[in-house]
Amino acid sequence: MIFRVLTIVGLAALIGTAALVPQTTGAKGSAKGQVTKAPITIRIKLDKTRVVAGVPIKGTAVLTNTGSKGILVQQCAIDGWLAVGLANKAIRFSPGFSLVGCQPSVVLGPGPNRFPVTVLTTYQSCLQPGGQSTTFIPKCVSIVASSNPLPPLPAGRYSTKVITLGLPQLAAVSGPVAVTLLPARP
Repeated sequence: MIFRVLTIVGLAALIGTAALVPQTTGAKGSAKGQVTKAPITIRIKLDKTRVVAGVPIKGTAVLTNTGSKGILVQQCAIDGWLAVGLANKAIRFSPGFSLVGCQPSVVLGPGPNRFPVTVLTTYQSCLQPGGQSTTFIPKCVSIVASSNPLPPLPAGRYSTKVITLGLPQLAAVSGPVAVTLLPARP
């Protein structure tokens, strides 16, 4: 079963907590000092890596369960549990996840599990007209000019960042995907 995954470069929401599901040893290994392989690996594939800022990027998150049994993600799918966004030295990716409170509903079967993702190339939030902030928050784009009030990110180089909730602590994310944003069209 494929779930639509909320992958946004941010709407403010409550953050859930992650729980360890399968029996695993710590990242440094067992009592004998052996290093334990991550039970889940995460790889991101994007349809494009060079786009105009403000244009969303479609892609796929491939979560590979290296074990022989299914792993239950300890987070409700409706609440969001997987987010992929862009970050660089100046821009952070810190998504919000809703808290609906349903039972965990995503099981990662043995082998690769694919989930569609959309990486937004806009800021995570914006300042409404007349609003004030003590930290930098870009001004919202006029709704008349765009259906999305979030302004596009600045042109430049970014890397993907993956945030998950409810996966085992040893989930390993492969290297980030480099993305180039071109200047937004006026």
